[in-house]
Amino acid sequence: MEYLVNKIKTIALNTFADFDAKKGIRLVIVVGAYIFIRNYVAKELAKKQLERQAREDEHRISKEKKEKLIDVPEDEKKSETTAFGWGNKTRRRVKKQEEILEKAVENLQRRQLDDEDSDADIQDLLLD
Repeated sequence: MEYLVNKIKTIALNTFADFDAKKGIRLVIVVGAYIFIRNYVAKELAKKQLERQAREDEHRISKEKKEKLIDVPEDEKKSETTAFGWGNKTRRRVKKQEEILEKAVENLQRRQLDDEDSDADIQDLLLD
């Protein structure tokens, strides 16, 4: 242990033994420049990060505003049903009726397309 302490003392003394005013001034200039540049760079980086964050927030807010401006048909249905003061059961019943009606319309459209195709096929066969 004593050997280690003596070795550290000799290394420290040898380092500062030939330390003159010129080396001291050079050391002060280097350390001062490092501190000044480090603070300046840290401030600039913080400024850029703040600007980037402000742009991202602005972009996010404008995107949210655009989404609010777009009318969603489902939201209108909900607002219309709640405006009349309907209860949950009535809303569910109406929703089921709308779904059944939509399915019936799709089935009718499909049948009409199938009927038209079959009539055209029959006419082609009759003409030949």
